Amino acid sequence: MAVVKIKFAHPMLMGVAHFRMMGPDAAEHVRGYLKEGQWYNEESELFVVDGDSKDAAEEVFDLTNNPGRGEERFEKYGDGQSLSSGDIVCVDEEQWLCCSMGWEKL
Repeated sequence: MAVVKIKFAHPMLMGVAHFRMMGPDAAEHVRGYLKEGQWYNEESELFVVDGDSKDAAEEVFDLTNNPGRGEERFEKYGDGQSLSSGDIVCVDEEQWLCCSMGWEKL
């Protein structure tokens, strides 16, 4: 079991910058934005999912995006927004960037 929090990408960064951040240097671009303090505009509440590390991040993606898990999602996460590429899942002390295909550890 892991305690997780989702950091959502700021809508202003989801244009041109978003495509740069989903390429091979995605983690470096995100680290730069994090240092500048302008990458994220809101965070979810803490909640608990099965798994740890990257497996927990994958579980959060499925929980927030799988329509067949709607009831479970509401029970664990409320009516929060779905996780998408550009968002970060914080699993205990680790941070995982959701990329267009897979995850990158920050």
